[in-house]
Amino acid sequence: MASQNRKIIVDEKGATLIEVIASFALIVIILLSFFTLFIQTSKTTKNSERIVDATYIAQTEMEKAYNASTKGGLDVKTLTGPSLNYIAELNSATKFSKTIENYKVTLSIKSRNTPLKSIVIQVTSNLDNKQKALMEKIIVWKEN
Repeated sequence: MASQNRKIIVDEKGATLIEVIASFALIVIILLSFFTLFIQTSKTTKNSERIVDATYIAQTEMEKAYNASTKGGLDVKTLTGPSLNYIAELNSATKFSKTIENYKVTLSIKSRNTPLKSIVIQVTSNLDNKQKALMEKIIVWKEN
């Protein structure tokens, strides 16, 4: 019986160096693919948060524009607050801008020959200089 135990031990083979390296390489490839997935998910989440924040800012500014339209006249301070900077008046569109958090908000008011005014609000990220939100609405503007 002792000779049978020796035979089993002698016949056992361990993992070769090539097998160990191959399994290590396989584990590294699998882990790298998971880490890439996690990193990409993190970037997508951050970008989505920026878009949601920018959309919220654009919606808030559009609500301010609507409230200003019901009061009559075009009072810029009422429209978007004291931090607004006048940019220009081009092609019957008056443009203003201001910075809110990490976003540049551009407000464009295009007058028509009627009480209607086209309000365009564009929100651009200061971090990557890309447009994150754009809202446009035609509002009946009450005149004084």
